[in-house]
Amino acid sequence: MFHPLHLKRLVISLIVLVGGLTSLFISGGSSAGASSLVASPSSDSDLAAVQQTVVHALEARWQLIIDPQVNVKQFYDPSVSEQEESRERAYVRKHYLEPASRAGFRYSNVEIHPVFESVEINGKMAKVRALVSVEYESVFPGSNESVITKEANIPYSATLIKRDGDWLIVGMNYQDTYSKRGQENGRKVGASGSETLPASIAGGDVVTQGFYTYYSRQGAVNYANRWWNGRNPKYRSFSNDCANFVSQSFYEGGFARQAWVEPYVWWYNTKGTSGTGDDAWTYSWSVAHDQAYHLSRNNETDEHRGTYVAKATDLQLGDSIYYDFDGDGILDHSAIVVEIKNGQPYVNYHTNDTYHRYWDLGAKTTRFLHVTDFYWIN
Repeated sequence: MFHPLHLKRLVISLIVLVGGLTSLFISGGSSAGASSLVASPSSDSDLAAVQQTVVHALEARWQLIIDPQVNVKQFYDPSVSEQEESRERAYVRKHYLEPASRAGFRYSNVEIHPVFESVEINGKMAKVRALVSVEYESVFPGSNESVITKEANIPYSATLIKRDGDWLIVGMNYQDTYSKRGQENGRKVGASGSETLPASIAGGDVVTQGFYTYYSRQGAVNYANRWWNGRNPKYRSFSNDCANFVSQSFYEGGFARQAWVEPYVWWYNTKGTSGTGDDAWTYSWSVAHDQAYHLSRNNETDEHRGTYVAKATDLQLGDSIYYDFDGDGILDHSAIVVEIKNGQPYVNYHTNDTYHRYWDLGAKTTRFLHVTDFYWIN
């Protein structure tokens, strides 16, 4: 059985710059020495060595976006090093380097912030869980202005073994933004004729007979920037939270009008209570594929809706983008446009929580939805 070493969210900050690996700085939440973090003094050196291996592996993995020639496999056991390095290089190439190459920009530096949640050591085997936040800069040629992108609290887990006195990784797993998850869902209900509509269905809208009300694009952006790495307690959160986050940005930030008329529906019902336990919502609120499907087909003039456009440069602030990562026709992921830079949209999204990233995520198919600017209240 593994025995936790009672590591209390030890924070490690790193900066990866062009030209090589940097020094490691470790700071804890208290002034306790290393001996208070381990079960016995003899485990002290193993704890430090395990942490160091994991941190340097993470550092090398993220430095790949700057220097594709970084040696990643040195931190892995020889039995898996070739396979793991190949996997990491392919992942970074597909989702970071190739999109950057198509757009014409490059990454300049990366700063990572791992937070160790647990380190368990049993003899010559160790298990580690950590949350990793990342900031990286990108810049277009001839531009003096860089874009800072953030990815927050990415869950990592690693298994290590001690071989000839060195701790080496035999497996590293992390939550993958680009996994197939378009059909996953939590507790949702489909809208039906029997569903009771709440008294107010358009939070923030003043419903006046025969008037227009407008979608606030800047309001949607402000909301997406406010909650990019947080969860609004007014709403249920999901393990795959991307579509829920986009819906909230549309509605809570942009004052979009919910869609209640069958068949193309998009709504969230709090049932008038303060907790989320009895909330109801449509698949289109919380599942990316359903969200794009319903909003792109709705033609009710007093409800939120959108139209597919041909290319990313046709989008405006507050529009949304949908991604099919393996080309099976199911849209797996959604994001909201929060910035236009060099004519190109940058997006925020949840799971993994990301701030101001260039829109191209390396998907097989990407759909661009320009949402309506106004609603006619009749």
